[in-house]
Amino acid sequence: MSDNAISFATSKSNGRQRATVPLLPDARAVIAEIRAERQKQIEAGRIPSASLLVSHLDKPWKPDGVTQAFLRAAKRAGVKKHLHDLRGTAATRFAVDGRATNEEIADFLGWEPNGVARIRKRYVDANKIGEEFAARLERRHENG
Repeated sequence: MSDNAISFATSKSNGRQRATVPLLPDARAVIAEIRAERQKQIEAGRIPSASLLVSHLDKPWKPDGVTQAFLRAAKRAGVKKHLHDLRGTAATRFAVDGRATNEEIADFLGWEPNGVARIRKRYVDANKIGEEFAARLERRHENG
């Protein structure tokens, strides 16, 4: 993990494919809070887990633990989504934003570019993509 991204091996590829997820300001703020809490634990003489994300028992998440915690929180909030849906949502939002290519989105989600193209085609409004592309071209034209 760097200050700007989290990189990890994907499970479906048996670790052959890596995903590098950019950390946007909100995510960096959450990580800063977690790091501050860990520092408080150290200053209090406790030894925190080496893992950044831990359970309520201060133990590293088990492989399915994050998924289960997400499902419980989603159910309480009335959200009918699964944890893996977040990657598709991220891909869709990055595509709508227009600043990332299918290849870039695929690289940081650990997917193939044609998978991103399918998501873009299915979930992203073609007019929105056209509008964003036109705006991007206009900005390039204005900036030389």
